[in-house]
Amino acid sequence: MAITLEQVDRLREKANVSYEDAKAALEQTDGDILDALVMLEREGKTAAPSGGFYTTPPTVEGRVVDDGQGPGPGGKGDWSEGVNNFFEKVGKFFNRAITVGGSNYLDVSQDGRHVLSISILAFVLLLIVAFWIILPLMLVGLFFRYRYHVRGKELGRERVNEVLDKTADAFQNSVE
Repeated sequence: MAITLEQVDRLREKANVSYEDAKAALEQTDGDILDALVMLEREGKTAAPSGGFYTTPPTVEGRVVDDGQGPGPGGKGDWSEGVNNFFEKVGKFFNRAITVGGSNYLDVSQDGRHVLSISILAFVLLLIVAFWIILPLMLVGLFFRYRYHVRGKELGRERVNEVLDKTADAFQNSVE
């Protein structure tokens, strides 16, 4: 088997030996880096690791293959990088939710008279904290001809308000 420069470099990195020693060890072990490391340890050319172990990534025709097992050549990156990416995305989500929720409003009216405006952010927080109180109050309000509309750049879409109007109309028709 032909020994590649990549294999020699990897062995030199792991064992801290010269090119000559690394190449000779790889030739004697048919290119197996782990066996070459063990051989170099036995010869006293490198120190054995304390409390660790060596591993050789899978290869095909001398090329390292991504085994999907994590960091290293062709690996997926380290765990902390994934955690950092997760928290960065969560932070962006909450920043966007606060921005959108604070600039859009839920308007409550009765018989065309404006009764209340509350930011979507405050409304969602109220729903989270007091779901079993807010939702029944809203449903009871529909029986007393209260209407709900969403106002704002991001959420003030006509389609949303059409659905809210149809819901209010259905409740009013059921009462009459």
